[in-house]
Formats: sequence, structure tokens, C-alpha cells
Amino acid sequence: MDADRYSVFFTTGQLLTRLDVRPDEERWYPTVPWLQAYPELAFLMDGALGFRQNHVFQIDKDIIAIGGLLRLFDLRRGRVIPSLGPAHSESLHARWWKEEWGRIGATVAAGPTILIIDESYQNPTLIVHVPTRAVSGPFPLSLTASTSQPLVFLPDRAEPESDRRTLYVFPEGDDPNEAGTLTMFRHPFTDPFERTTEHVVDHFPGLAAVNGVVDSAWLVYGRFDVSPWARFTRELPDEFFFCLKDTADKFGHRAWDLAAVGEVESGLRLDAYHPADRYGFLGLAAEDIADYSSDPPHTMFALSPHDQFWLVRQHLDRRGIRNTASEAHTWAGLLVSDFDVVGASLDTVVAGPDDDPALLARLARFDRSASGSVTLGDLAVALESVMTGPRWDEIRARIEGLPPS
Repeated sequence: MDADRYSVFFTTGQLLTRLDVRPDEERWYPTVPWLQAYPELAFLMDGALGFRQNHVFQIDKDIIAIGGLLRLFDLRRGRVIPSLGPAHSESLHARWWKEEWGRIGATVAAGPTILIIDESYQNPTLIVHVPTRAVSGPFPLSLTASTSQPLVFLPDRAEPESDRRTLYVFPEGDDPNEAGTLTMFRHPFTDPFERTTEHVVDHFPGLAAVNGVVDSAWLVYGRFDVSPWARFTRELPDEFFFCLKDTADKFGHRAWDLAAVGEVESGLRLDAYHPADRYGFLGLAAEDIADYSSDPPHTMFALSPHDQFWLVRQHLDRRGIRNTASEAHTWAGLLVSDFDVVGASLDTVVAGPDDDPALLARLARFDRSASGSVTLGDLAVALESVMTGPRWDEIRARIEGLPPS
């Protein structure tokens, strides 16, 4: 697991909001009903109260435990993990808790951080779990007033592998005076009595959709870059669809334009290669890539979606492919320089006998009339052929950040 890559999950009633943190960015997902995102969590029929009463913590890579180790859940795949019996649970338990196994007392889960309160002696112990180790020690009991308060420890952004954490405690109950606030401990290990009350949305802007109200929260280390409900597009990370939509917004395209073009050109494969020297999900020609990068074109295979879309944006900008009339116009603009991406009619020839032979050969399979020329209308039909069916429904849903209907 990567200490500098983690996700924070918040539940509010039946709603789930997720924040992804990476070394260079924070990204919020739209708030959705949590049963849409993780339908196999239906055993928590009382919604967020089930999460609050059954503390959630990460025990291994993609796996969280909910209310004890007999309820294990794989966040990446969106699946409940069947119990393999007490021996298996005890093995997992011992590996995670280490020397704390068997300790008596209430626990407060804050992602991979556990506050154990020994009710007999009122002597709480804090275990800070990072991907490589667990560090434990005594902790002031007055840190939190209730073991059922939602709270989360977030790593230090500058040194995520250190033991430094910021603690956020959310109010319990429906007190209107506390709604949308949190108590923040900036130095919980060195000065646990220093605290401030602040507005939730000042620190977690993605929670504005739920008015800053949090019923439970937990942190999970690792990369959760594929939606658990994805079935036909699991090879594509969420980042691809964020970049796709962001590019569409910047250039005035429909959100699905480049997805449809990429589906025809490569099946939306980021590592696509064609022997005619075309690369990436849009099949950019090597000579075009050379205009924007001094690296060999095959290095596109190793690029993240963010970096591959940087090249795409350069190409769109140079070709003037903005505010296009349709996805077919967008595609034609990528193929032919100075193409009229706003006013061209469907009978406009994109590639014919007098044009670049390589381009005509590339598009010949779309020539419906076998006339030896490929029109804008031919491209439109080719695009329409992929913009249907369950895979396309999933592509559209992931562009919008929502589960398929």
C-alpha cells in the first residue's frame, strides 16, 4: 500500500461521499446512495447508523472490517468476503492488532487508526496504523467524549509515512447548533488538548451536498481508481473519465465525444498501438505526437491518463477543435487539419481518392456506399454503432461519476 495515496469515505444517512487524496491532488466524487456504489453492503439495513455502530477500519490492502472481523468487505471489487472461520479471523486480527490482540475495552475506529478505551481503568491506548507498521501508546481519554462520535485521522500531507495526524471529530446526534461543524485537533499526539471548532466544508468542501453532516467516516490506504460496479470498463481508471470530462468542458465538446471516437479507434485502450504508427486511445499519429513531445511516441504507453490527455489537449488546441457540432465533427477535426468542425454537412468528404492515401486506407472500412470516399455521415454512423449497449451505458455513467441505471 502507498502511504501517500488514500481515500476517505463519509456516510450521511443513506448517502456516501468519497475523497481521493494523491500526492499532487484531491478529488471528490459525487455524493450517491451508498447502496448504489456498494450494493453488497445491504446487510447494514439501518444505513449510516450501521457504520457508526459497527466501526470500520482497514485491515489489509483493499479490505475493511465492519463491526468485527467476521464482516470483511473488499472495497475495490465491491464484494463481501465470506468468512473462512474463527481461525482465519484470528489470524487477520493478530496480524493487524499485533500485541494489542485480546485487549478488553471499547474501540473508536478512525480509518486505520484505532482508539482503544480500557473501560476498567479509563486508560485509552491509541494505535496508529500506517501501511508498513502499527505504533501504539497511551492517549488522553478526554480526546473524544463518545466512542460513537464519527472521527477520522488524516495523514500529514507533507510526510504521509510519518506518525503525524490531524484528527477531525464530527458531532454526534442532531443538535442544530452543531450541524455542519467539527472539532479539529491539529497536533493530537503532542498537544491533544488544543482544539478548535470549525466548519466542515472549510476542510471537506465535497460535503457541501450533505450540508457538512457526517454520520461516519473512515480512511483507507491504497488506490481505488476503478469503480466497484464497473463490469465492462475495469481496465480504465477513474482518472481517465475525469480527464475526459474535463477536456470536454474546456473545448466545448459533449462529454462523450472523445469516448466515442476512442471506442471506434482503439476500444478505449490507453496503450493502443497500430502498425501504421498510431498511438494511444485516439490513435494519434507519431508525427503529431512529435509536435508536442520530444520523447519517442511509444512512451505514450507508460503515460498516466492525465499525461496522455495533456497531449490530446495540445492536439485539440492546435487543430482548433472547439465547440464542435457533433461527435463526428470532433473526430473529423482530429483526422483532417482545418476541417470545419462547426458547419460541415454530413455529405462532406473527409477522405477521398485525391486525399492522403494513408488516411483513406485508415477510414476505408467506414465507406458504407463503397464509393471510394468516406463522408462525415459515414463517421457519424460508425460512432453511433458503438454508442449503444451495456458497455456504452457504463462509459456514460462513469463519465458522469454515477453508477449505471
